[in-house]
Amino acid sequence: MNELRQFPRVHTRLEAELTNGEGESRQAIISNLSPGGLMIHGDIAIKQHICEFEDRDPMQEPVEVHLRCKLPGEPQPFLCRCRLIYIRRLSQTEFDIGFRYLDMSEIHAGMLHRFIFRKDPKVVSLDTRRAGNAG
Repeated sequence: MNELRQFPRVHTRLEAELTNGEGESRQAIISNLSPGGLMIHGDIAIKQHICEFEDRDPMQEPVEVHLRCKLPGEPQPFLCRCRLIYIRRLSQTEFDIGFRYLDMSEIHAGMLHRFIFRKDPKVVSLDTRRAGNAG
């Protein structure tokens, strides 16, 4: 099967803080990052935190969040604004939630580039309690 993705994905288990349109923050886990976007693995609480309205279609009414996380080897947090592009239900209580980057500074874009194109392709985790399960 051919890889059709435009950008490489880096699988991770990075802890992140998501701030929704109401200004409320919640912790989440980033499952993968690419130069074009990221995916959060979450539960119903994360899904509801992101989508304040259950019946809202993100393609018709855009949903945006602010993301903050610590990328390994970087002295400051990575910050960006993202738009929801999909929610994939994995089970009754688990979801993969995809975002596209909308806005980030040149400094943060550089941080993301260094992280994605680093020499060490291993799974990256900041939470050592979960590092053994990341693989």
